[in-house]
Amino acid sequence: MPANFIISRGFGAMLKLPELLMNNTGQYLILTSGDPNGIGPEIILKLFKKRKFSDRPVLIAGFKDTFDFYSGLLNLPEIEGKYFLNRGAPSKFKPKPGKILKSAGEIAASSIFEAIDFSKVHPESAIITLPISKEAINLAGVKFPGHTELFEKSYNSTNVAMIFYSDTFMVSSLTGHIPLRKISGSISKKFIIEKLMFLTDSLKRDFKIENPTLAILGLNPHCGDGGITGNEETDTIIPALKLLRTKGIDVAGPFSADGFFATQSQYKYSLVISCYHDQGLIPFKMLQSHDGVNFTAGLPVVRTSPDHGTAFDIAGKGLANISSTQSAFNLAIKISSNRRDQIR
Repeated sequence: MPANFIISRGFGAMLKLPELLMNNTGQYLILTSGDPNGIGPEIILKLFKKRKFSDRPVLIAGFKDTFDFYSGLLNLPEIEGKYFLNRGAPSKFKPKPGKILKSAGEIAASSIFEAIDFSKVHPESAIITLPISKEAINLAGVKFPGHTELFEKSYNSTNVAMIFYSDTFMVSSLTGHIPLRKISGSISKKFIIEKLMFLTDSLKRDFKIENPTLAILGLNPHCGDGGITGNEETDTIIPALKLLRTKGIDVAGPFSADGFFATQSQYKYSLVISCYHDQGLIPFKMLQSHDGVNFTAGLPVVRTSPDHGTAFDIAGKGLANISSTQSAFNLAIKISSNRRDQIR
């Protein structure tokens, strides 16, 4: 990672928190700013206007002058400097709503690393990340395809997964942010077994589901039609599921993705597992609209995010919906509580 993204203020400055925000448990909620040219700052401004944050102390990893810009533009109340990890230090960056810029990627990346550094000092903190532009952070020299991979590397985690949560159903994916042409070669029997056992453990630990039920979707149209459109189901997925059942994992499938969601079968299981990103995320986002949350399982800290992107097309227009971020905020509190219960 480029040296200019390492937080130079040091932990000492970050530990000197305002008395109002001191917390003997170290259980802080940290909001990253997201891309400063996207809707992240607007969402946080609206969130602070609406919510009193009595649950736990809330801090922002980002630059106050970015938020002040949107406060003036959108006629929203300013956020006091005491809520910022850097105590309101200026960035000298002027937002350009809707623009993909290297400088915006630098601001977004510094916010993420600031939150990660703080969480390593306060490991019971939870991080809620606002949307970034992958293109912008890559222009800035941060070569990651998304938050998930960046957090995985930063915490040296060996196994992580995206779990998309709503009050009605949850979706995960065997594979992450990889090209479609690499999907088939990434899915082995061993990989499926390890991934589904890992996801089952997360459902028990993070969501307090005592006996999770899983459903897995097939990779090929109509689950391969007996090998006519592909062999991954018969050669890899079905044998893996048979072994998982002998280990006590309650898993059904593989199911043809189109028929599965058309019959609303997603509501019958604790977690639906797709073979690749868009296979599960398109129906999830269509059905959940503004309320879905992305949770990264497998990290030592709780990390959630809204399930939408930077929305450059509406940035700076006051149209951003805060529902998904509110849900991400609430889920972070819930999972943090569930994890604490596990160690009591």
